[in-house]
Amino acid sequence: MMEMNEEKNGFHMEKGRDKTVKLRVAVLVLGILSSDTISVRKVRTKKLGVLLIKGEGAGNERTAMLPKGDRNQGESLQKAAERILQEKTGLTGIRCEQFHTFDAPSEQEDNDPLCVYVALTDQTKQPLKDGFWTPADQPEEMGAASFERRIIQTTLNCLRRHIYITDMVFWLMPEKFTLTELQELYEVILDQEIFPLEFVRNLDSQITETKEYSRTGVRREKLYLHTISECDI
Repeated sequence: MMEMNEEKNGFHMEKGRDKTVKLRVAVLVLGILSSDTISVRKVRTKKLGVLLIKGEGAGNERTAMLPKGDRNQGESLQKAAERILQEKTGLTGIRCEQFHTFDAPSEQEDNDPLCVYVALTDQTKQPLKDGFWTPADQPEEMGAASFERRIIQTTLNCLRRHIYITDMVFWLMPEKFTLTELQELYEVILDQEIFPLEFVRNLDSQITETKEYSRTGVRREKLYLHTISECDI
């Protein structure tokens, strides 16, 4: 899922330019929303949501943006992403993964390249310092700028395209889970139904069957573990 442009020490050399420009950091946080956490309109089913904050210094109060900011001197990009997310939203303990560097539109006043980290979280009902959740496929309804929408859509497309080879989805799962629980999560992220046999076949190398069963629900189901591969270590 990694698709990063070349960068060093928080700076990024754009092709065709003879100068080094500052690299900013943004965090795109995705979570599973139930109907009572969606601010745009009520829905009956769970949806994939994205965390946005109010635009800084924008005259239009509907302007929305991803949590982002500058990297401090001597600070790693990873630490910068975690700090910025905490400062902007109040959320802590969220695992972030470096995703891609986007060149901002030249007409933007703040047009430095943006290093985007992506995260999946189950903290969608936690109080936020600043920010709100909105369905990931409707960021324009909350006034997100075209650049922000492009970042969100590109990230979603990449996550969905590589969903069976990345371990990010398991960040939202407990240590032990049923196939039904896991499939429901995949269907929310993909925004489509999945045939059970196809689902199990695609995930065969990522899950391990246990001898335990779930104790909730009408029928008992086998519990599974996420298989940690060498690439995940």
